[in-house]
Amino acid sequence: MQYDYPNQFSGQGRGPTVCEACMGALGTCLTETIVEYAISRGIKIDTIDINLEGDLDMRGWTGISNDVRLGA
Repeated sequence: MQYDYPNQFSGQGRGPTVCEACMGALGTCLTETIVEYAISRGIKIDTIDINLEGDLDMRGWTGISNDVRLGA
């Protein structure tokens, strides 16, 4: 998989950011856990929808503000 940043952050927009990929991995892990638990209990699942959101404060991400922790 190729990770990248959007054009606005000096990237080329060719793939998800690392944070986006981590959220996707978290959603996959949650889904697999739910499915495996349901199977072990004999519960039939027709569909699962997982929606994840994240907030990124650019002041912390870029380190331009001491009011926000680095990387926030």
